[in-house]
Amino acid sequence: ENVSLSVINSDNNCVISGDISNIEKIKSLLLEDNVEFVELSNTRAFHSHLLTPYFEEFKNYVNDFKLCKSKIDMISNVTGNYINTEICTGEYWARHLCNGINFNNCVEVLLQNEHLLIIEIGTDMLQKMMSKKMSENQSAVSIIRNYKKEQRDTTKLWETFLYLWEFGLEIEWKKLIYDFGYTEDYKKIPLPTYSFDYQVFCLGEKHMEGKEEESNY
Repeated sequence: ENVSLSVINSDNNCVISGDISNIEKIKSLLLEDNVEFVELSNTRAFHSHLLTPYFEEFKNYVNDFKLCKSKIDMISNVTGNYINTEICTGEYWARHLCNGINFNNCVEVLLQNEHLLIIEIGTDMLQKMMSKKMSENQSAVSIIRNYKKEQRDTTKLWETFLYLWEFGLEIEWKKLIYDFGYTEDYKKIPLPTYSFDYQVFCLGEKHMEGKEEESNY
Protein backbone atom coordinates (compact mmCIF):
# COMPACT_ATOMS: atom_id res chain seq x y z
CA GLU A 1 0.00 0.00 0.00
CA ASN A 2 1.25 3.51 -0.95
CA VAL A 3 4.25 1.97 -2.72
CA SER A 4 4.74 2.02 -6.50
CA LEU A 5 6.73 -0.20 -8.81
CA SER A 6 8.67 2.62 -10.42
CA VAL A 7 11.10 0.87 -12.74
CA ILE A 8 11.34 -2.65 -14.13
CA ASN A 9 14.96 -2.95 -15.18
CA SER A 10 15.02 -6.71 -15.81
CA ASP A 11 13.40 -9.96 -14.76
CA ASN A 12 15.13 -9.79 -11.38
CA ASN A 13 15.85 -6.10 -10.93
CA CYS A 14 13.32 -3.38 -10.16
CA VAL A 15 12.92 -0.10 -8.28
CA ILE A 16 10.14 0.77 -5.86
CA SER A 17 9.22 4.18 -4.44
CA GLY A 18 6.62 5.59 -2.12
CA ASP A 19 6.01 6.67 1.46
CA ILE A 20 9.11 6.32 3.63
CA SER A 21 7.29 4.36 6.35
CA ASN A 22 6.05 1.75 3.86
CA ILE A 23 9.43 1.53 2.16
CA GLU A 24 10.97 0.77 5.56
CA LYS A 25 8.45 -2.06 6.07
CA ILE A 26 9.43 -3.57 2.73
CA LYS A 27 13.10 -3.28 3.62
CA SER A 28 12.45 -5.25 6.80
CA LEU A 29 10.71 -8.00 4.83
CA LEU A 30 13.57 -8.17 2.33
CA LEU A 31 16.11 -8.45 5.14
CA GLU A 32 14.14 -11.28 6.72
CA ASP A 33 14.13 -13.17 3.43
CA ASN A 34 17.82 -12.39 2.72
CA VAL A 35 16.92 -10.56 -0.48
CA GLU A 36 19.65 -8.24 -1.68
CA PHE A 37 18.70 -4.59 -2.26
CA VAL A 38 20.30 -1.16 -2.56
CA GLU A 39 18.92 2.14 -1.28
CA LEU A 40 18.96 4.84 -3.94
CA SER A 41 19.74 8.43 -3.03
CA ASN A 42 16.85 10.43 -4.42
CA THR A 43 14.95 13.50 -3.28
CA ARG A 44 11.81 12.82 -5.33
CA ALA A 45 9.68 9.71 -5.81
CA PHE A 46 9.66 9.84 -9.60
CA HIS A 47 7.48 7.36 -11.51
CA SER A 48 5.20 6.85 -8.55
CA HIS A 49 1.74 7.75 -7.27
CA LEU A 50 3.28 10.46 -5.06
CA LEU A 51 3.59 12.70 -8.11
CA THR A 52 0.01 12.20 -9.28
CA PRO A 53 -1.13 15.52 -7.70
CA TYR A 54 1.16 17.28 -10.19
CA PHE A 55 -0.12 15.40 -13.25
CA GLU A 56 -2.37 18.12 -14.68
CA GLU A 57 0.03 20.93 -13.86
CA PHE A 58 2.93 19.17 -15.57
CA LYS A 59 0.78 18.19 -18.57
CA ASN A 60 -0.29 21.80 -19.12
CA TYR A 61 3.28 23.00 -18.70
CA VAL A 62 4.56 20.64 -21.42
CA ASN A 63 1.67 21.54 -23.73
CA ASP A 64 2.99 25.10 -23.83
CA PHE A 65 5.95 23.83 -25.86
CA LYS A 66 5.88 22.93 -29.53
CA LEU A 67 6.66 19.22 -29.63
CA CYS A 68 7.62 17.65 -32.94
CA LYS A 69 7.42 14.09 -34.19
CA SER A 70 10.71 12.24 -33.93
CA LYS A 71 12.66 11.68 -37.16
CA ILE A 72 14.09 8.41 -35.86
CA ASP A 73 12.46 5.36 -34.32
CA MET A 74 11.96 5.66 -30.57
CA ILE A 75 11.01 3.15 -27.90
CA SER A 76 8.95 4.43 -24.99
CA ASN A 77 9.87 3.63 -21.41
CA VAL A 78 6.18 4.00 -20.57
CA THR A 79 4.79 1.49 -23.06
CA GLY A 80 7.92 -0.59 -23.59
CA ASN A 81 7.35 -0.45 -27.33
CA TYR A 82 7.86 1.80 -30.35
CA ILE A 83 6.17 5.17 -30.08
CA ASN A 84 5.25 7.81 -32.60
CA THR A 85 3.11 10.93 -32.24
CA GLU A 86 2.24 10.20 -28.58
CA ILE A 87 5.41 11.95 -27.47
CA CYS A 88 4.04 15.21 -28.87
CA THR A 89 1.52 15.57 -26.04
CA GLY A 90 1.80 16.76 -22.48
CA GLU A 91 -0.39 13.81 -21.49
CA TYR A 92 2.36 11.37 -22.43
CA TRP A 93 5.09 13.15 -20.48
CA ALA A 94 2.86 13.49 -17.44
CA ARG A 95 2.33 9.72 -17.57
CA HIS A 96 6.09 9.31 -17.84
CA LEU A 97 6.50 11.35 -14.68
CA CYS A 98 3.81 9.69 -12.57
CA ASN A 99 3.65 6.09 -13.82
CA GLY A 100 6.13 3.26 -13.63
CA ILE A 101 8.44 2.60 -16.57
CA ASN A 102 9.16 -0.77 -18.15
CA PHE A 103 12.77 -0.64 -19.22
CA ASN A 104 12.94 -4.43 -19.50
CA ASN A 105 10.37 -4.46 -22.30
CA CYS A 106 12.38 -1.82 -24.16
CA VAL A 107 15.40 -4.10 -24.05
CA GLU A 108 13.39 -7.06 -25.31
CA VAL A 109 12.11 -5.00 -28.25
CA LEU A 110 15.66 -3.93 -29.15
CA LEU A 111 16.90 -7.52 -29.05
CA GLN A 112 14.42 -8.47 -31.76
CA ASN A 113 16.91 -6.90 -34.20
CA GLU A 114 19.17 -9.69 -35.44
CA HIS A 115 22.11 -7.35 -36.10
CA LEU A 116 22.28 -4.81 -33.31
CA LEU A 117 24.83 -2.34 -31.99
CA ILE A 118 23.73 -0.20 -29.05
CA ILE A 119 25.67 2.95 -28.19
CA GLU A 120 24.78 3.86 -24.63
CA ILE A 121 24.90 7.58 -23.89
CA GLY A 122 25.85 6.89 -20.30
CA THR A 123 27.88 4.47 -18.24
CA ASP A 124 27.79 0.69 -18.67
CA MET A 125 24.48 -0.06 -16.92
CA LEU A 126 22.63 -0.99 -20.11
CA GLN A 127 25.63 -2.88 -21.39
CA LYS A 128 25.74 -5.07 -18.27
CA MET A 129 21.99 -5.68 -18.29
CA MET A 130 21.90 -6.80 -21.92
CA SER A 131 25.17 -8.72 -22.19
CA LYS A 132 23.70 -12.09 -21.15
CA LYS A 133 20.79 -11.77 -23.57
CA MET A 134 22.75 -10.80 -26.68
CA SER A 135 23.63 -13.06 -29.58
CA GLU A 136 26.93 -13.08 -31.48
CA ASN A 137 25.70 -10.36 -33.85
CA GLN A 138 24.54 -8.06 -31.07
CA SER A 139 26.65 -5.80 -28.92
CA ALA A 140 26.51 -2.73 -26.68
CA VAL A 141 29.07 -0.11 -25.79
CA SER A 142 28.96 2.92 -23.49
CA ILE A 143 30.71 6.24 -24.09
CA ILE A 144 30.99 7.44 -20.48
CA ARG A 145 33.28 5.75 -17.97
CA ASN A 146 31.93 4.16 -14.84
CA TYR A 147 32.50 6.53 -11.91
CA LYS A 148 34.13 3.69 -9.98
CA LYS A 149 36.79 3.24 -12.63
CA GLU A 150 39.95 5.35 -12.53
CA GLN A 151 40.16 6.39 -16.13
CA ARG A 152 40.27 9.64 -18.08
CA ASP A 153 37.03 10.51 -19.85
CA THR A 154 38.86 11.02 -23.15
CA THR A 155 40.50 7.60 -22.84
CA LYS A 156 37.10 5.97 -22.43
CA LEU A 157 35.80 7.87 -25.44
CA TRP A 158 38.71 6.72 -27.62
CA GLU A 159 38.16 3.14 -26.48
CA THR A 160 34.54 3.45 -27.60
CA PHE A 161 35.52 4.67 -31.08
CA LEU A 162 38.00 1.80 -31.42
CA TYR A 163 35.32 -0.69 -30.40
CA LEU A 164 32.90 0.75 -32.96
CA TRP A 165 35.60 0.46 -35.63
CA GLU A 166 36.22 -3.18 -34.68
CA PHE A 167 32.48 -3.81 -34.93
CA GLY A 168 32.59 -2.62 -38.54
CA LEU A 169 31.58 1.04 -38.44
CA GLU A 170 33.40 3.57 -40.60
CA ILE A 171 35.04 6.19 -38.38
CA GLU A 172 36.11 9.58 -39.76
CA TRP A 173 39.42 9.43 -37.89
CA LYS A 174 40.92 12.60 -39.34
CA LYS A 175 37.89 14.72 -38.48
CA LEU A 176 37.70 13.10 -35.05
CA ILE A 177 41.35 13.83 -34.28
CA TYR A 178 40.98 17.48 -35.31
CA ASP A 179 37.83 17.78 -33.18
CA PHE A 180 39.92 16.70 -30.20
CA GLY A 181 42.24 19.65 -30.81
CA TYR A 182 45.15 18.00 -32.59
CA THR A 183 46.26 20.46 -35.26
CA GLU A 184 49.26 18.57 -36.68
CA ASP A 185 48.80 15.77 -39.16
CA TYR A 186 48.65 12.49 -37.36
CA LYS A 187 51.31 9.95 -38.29
CA LYS A 188 51.36 6.20 -38.40
CA ILE A 189 53.62 4.66 -35.81
CA PRO A 190 55.44 1.33 -36.19
CA LEU A 191 54.14 -1.46 -34.02
CA PRO A 192 56.06 -4.62 -33.14
CA THR A 193 55.21 -7.62 -35.27
CA TYR A 194 55.16 -11.28 -34.39
CA SER A 195 58.41 -13.03 -35.24
CA PHE A 196 58.08 -16.41 -36.97
CA ASP A 197 61.70 -17.56 -37.20
CA TYR A 198 62.14 -20.86 -39.00
CA GLN A 199 64.07 -23.39 -36.90
CA VAL A 200 64.83 -27.08 -37.36
CA PHE A 201 64.68 -29.51 -34.44
CA CYS A 202 66.09 -32.98 -34.98
CA LEU A 203 64.78 -36.03 -33.16
CA GLY A 204 67.43 -38.73 -32.87
CA GLU A 205 67.28 -42.54 -32.82
CA LYS A 206 66.23 -42.60 -29.20
CA HIS A 207 62.98 -40.91 -30.03
CA MET A 208 62.30 -42.25 -33.51
CA GLU A 209 62.76 -46.01 -32.99
CA GLY A 210 66.14 -46.16 -34.65
CA LYS A 211 65.33 -43.81 -37.54
CA GLU A 212 66.72 -40.30 -37.50
CA GLU A 213 64.26 -37.86 -38.97
CA GLU A 214 63.72 -34.19 -38.97
CA SER A 215 60.67 -32.54 -37.52
CA ASN A 216 59.93 -28.90 -38.19
CA TYR A 217 58.05 -26.71 -35.69
